[in-house]
Amino acid sequence: MYFLKVAIVDSYFSVVDVELQKALNLAGLDTYVITSNLRHYQYKKTTMQFDNEFNKQIQLKTHEFPIAGLNLYFPFPITPDLTKTIKQMEFDVVQTTEHVSTPSFWCNFRKENWKTVLIERGGEWKGIVSKFGIHDLLAKKFILPKVDLFASLSSHAAEYLRFLGCTKNITNIPNPIDIKFFSLVTPWNERKNVILFVGRLTKLRYLDTLILAMPIVRRKIPDSELWIMGDGNDRDYFFNLAAGKEYIKFLGSKKRSELPLYYNQAKVNVTLSDRRLAGIGLATEEAMACGVPIVGSETLPFDESKKLFYFACKPQPESIADNIIRCTLEGEQYSRMARVVAENTYSYKAVGDSYKKMISSLQ
Repeated sequence: MYFLKVAIVDSYFSVVDVELQKALNLAGLDTYVITSNLRHYQYKKTTMQFDNEFNKQIQLKTHEFPIAGLNLYFPFPITPDLTKTIKQMEFDVVQTTEHVSTPSFWCNFRKENWKTVLIERGGEWKGIVSKFGIHDLLAKKFILPKVDLFASLSSHAAEYLRFLGCTKNITNIPNPIDIKFFSLVTPWNERKNVILFVGRLTKLRYLDTLILAMPIVRRKIPDSELWIMGDGNDRDYFFNLAAGKEYIKFLGSKKRSELPLYYNQAKVNVTLSDRRLAGIGLATEEAMACGVPIVGSETLPFDESKKLFYFACKPQPESIADNIIRCTLEGEQYSRMARVVAENTYSYKAVGDSYKKMISSLQ
């Protein structure tokens, strides 16, 4: 039996790529990850820890632009041997992420004997570079016409692909997780009144507003605590904002192998953003798999199942606090449903089967 050989190509190492690789391998697809030999600029000055679990990884020499933020956009970072390596390895399918990325441009512009898949995860670009519209133009003229299959992480990302002119079918491919490792172990009545935040310490995530919401939560739930896991460039700002509040604990970065322990002590996971993003990390999916309901921004796109586990709030301390209180006091039923949705949507099998079905038309 011939197994399709798939390359997941990303400019930088990503745990999301590792998890997708596992899902595809389990689905019977011979999957490799091709990435750079450099660390993403957002994590260079942090202590974030990544478990390097690649069993089939190819690291290529890469050159970055001195202005870090520009390395999110074509033509940076520059990886000279990318398409040469793809050709030598004889991949059947090459997957890239985001229409603005360097791999998405070169893997389609220099396309040879491989089929291409474009996954749009972000679906929103607000930087200075994107305001010029050059990458939308490049996508419309040189990338989308050559892409064989399209996928998206969220409905909003799919909308953006339609905006760019995609007329083909767009398959929903969410971030997969190991639902056996991330599992509901601690019953609801044995958990503490812990509110959990997992992610980069950046103002983009409204962590400052969450910190300001905690005194309101404490008035209703006096023993509630906010546990913050992660690192980032704005950590000193958040440390100072939380000074004197002993119920706010900064736990730093944790290995993924440690995360289930923390998720299983929490009753709320908070996911906030000033953008219409589903999130490119895995914290929301991991928390759900461990039976933790979500309090999140009302702008974040989720399907109808979000009503079963999701408390939508405005980016204001009062709104965030009200939803945290409701989730903490009423969340047991939402805890069970969060787990069910994670099993049906984010498991390796669910995502692997969806991906395999998507590319079956190429054979």
